[in-house]
Amino acid sequence: MSSFNFFNKNSICPNCFDKFKTEEGLKPYRQGYHCPRCQRTYPIKKIVYAREDKCDPKKCNWECKKACGKNAISKFSIKNKSYFTFSSVIKNSKNARASINENCNNCLDCVKKCPLKAIIDIETPVFLISESIDCAPLDTTENKSEKTINIQLRQPLKKKGIRPIIQLLYEAIINEVRSLEKKNKIDLMVDNGCGANLLKMFIPDREILSLDINADHNAFYPLHAIANGEHLPLRKQSVDLFTSINVLEHVTNPSNYLDEIKRTLKENGRLIIALPTPWWHLGKLLSLHHHFNYWLHIFKNPFDFLKNPLKDFDKFWAHEKDCNYEGTKQAMTLSKEIKNFSAKNWEKLFNDCGLIVEKRINVGNVLSNNVLLTNFTKKLGNSSKHPIHFIYLLKKHEK
Repeated sequence: MSSFNFFNKNSICPNCFDKFKTEEGLKPYRQGYHCPRCQRTYPIKKIVYAREDKCDPKKCNWECKKACGKNAISKFSIKNKSYFTFSSVIKNSKNARASINENCNNCLDCVKKCPLKAIIDIETPVFLISESIDCAPLDTTENKSEKTINIQLRQPLKKKGIRPIIQLLYEAIINEVRSLEKKNKIDLMVDNGCGANLLKMFIPDREILSLDINADHNAFYPLHAIANGEHLPLRKQSVDLFTSINVLEHVTNPSNYLDEIKRTLKENGRLIIALPTPWWHLGKLLSLHHHFNYWLHIFKNPFDFLKNPLKDFDKFWAHEKDCNYEGTKQAMTLSKEIKNFSAKNWEKLFNDCGLIVEKRINVGNVLSNNVLLTNFTKKLGNSSKHPIHFIYLLKKHEK
């Protein structure tokens, strides 16, 4: 999919819709997308990504790491180990590759110095109100680019090396996508909060418009645009299928997030949304590698722990403490989330936002998150009584 060709024709100004509730089309220029009404320009930025297939530090002697002044490049055996089993990480420990962390400010120094072209930059539209510029672009040459960015940046995950929590979840989501494809034509599918673009990795034949509020520099595929799920740059009733995988629990205002999906979803469109359950926390507590992180936290912050051990425990084991982008929502705790993640609460939220539940699928089991018991937990499969994820198939309320 050509992201520029799509947004050149279909993007709207998030700022105008937020303030005036009008869909103002954006004019595509080489420097960004400009709104004639509010005179704001959404820039096109170069986002840095690591290519796993071309990276070989033994040949280049870590030139990228030497060039980086932000300490944003580090050595990992497998980038983003949360997807992999423990045995897979150990087996691949000798095949170290460069990993780019959240310190990266896209300065492009590593791109210039990498002799293997394993660190690349890709032009990406940024539709964040906070990063828009209150003026017209200096270069008003029209952007007529139709280039595609479907570049595979990382090798596909092997089934034996994927953690059960990931495999069971994405298998269920893909089954729903394939089922919907048979029933209706899907012209536009949007992954709202795509993260590392795992969904695209599992179904590479499916064209997916991937959006996220932050770029994952170690993603499987580049994202198409940086956008806030609560202020989408999309026209109303333009999307056939939305996917949202473990995103809703992290957003500042869940109702706004769902309202935006409802606004841009076609009348016969569908939303597939994956969410944690109260049992997700028990699964995390039964996973040994999370306990290692907890004791490391105590070692680094002993006074917080000694001051109030129970409060510190309740805060540390919360799911969304590090993921909320805006930082304005009240800090969550383990005890609050166990209550909030119930099916009753999720379904009430959907109903309040004008969405009907067509189907609910229970996915995973309380041991799915354990990287040391991979083969055993995969055999357990999905638990009907103690799942760690809910997958909902939603549609709009009929008028």
